[in-house]
Amino acid sequence: MASERVPGRLRRGASGPLATLIPTAITLAGAIAIGLSGVRGADYPAHFLRAELWREVGLSVWNFRWYGGHATTTYSVIVPPLSATRTSPTQGA
Repeated sequence: MASERVPGRLRRGASGPLATLIPTAITLAGAIAIGLSGVRGADYPAHFLRAELWREVGLSVWNFRWYGGHATTTYSVIVPPLSATRTSPTQGA
């Protein structure tokens, strides 16, 4: 049983430089296509609000602008400062 060879097409885990280069190239091409197309996700208004809040007041614990208020630190403390200094398409890259 141990001497049975598994055909190459059934073997798991490709190796070599193409094993990482191809998925990376596909991901990069997809990210560039989305960035250039101008498509925004459903959560874009929330990201935009948090970036504006960071520009105006910096780090805050609570915000009353979004549907009666929400805690701002529960979402992310890294993304709002990045969004405040960059445009959204360049932030993802």
